[in-house]
Amino acid sequence: MKKILIIAIIMFSFLSKANAIYKQLANEFSFKSIDGGEINLQNYKDNVLIVVNVASRCGFTNQYEDLQNLWTKYKDKNLIIVGVP
Repeated sequence: MKKILIIAIIMFSFLSKANAIYKQLANEFSFKSIDGGEINLQNYKDNVLIVVNVASRCGFTNQYEDLQNLWTKYKDKNLIIVGVP
């Protein structure tokens, strides 16, 4: 009986509502693009989004191939990869 009670307490503890207070949501951010424009994350609101600091100005861009492979694999699942300088 004690075991069932413990299991029930654990199960029902996951049903409580957790309230999180956010000052800003991820889709409210924007970044400067490499060409000086603006990348507004609001444009990608309904997608799975990965924002990557690609360090494109320093010349170390070996990660582009891996990012391309990741996007190619998951693009049909609404994956968007945003590279920011």
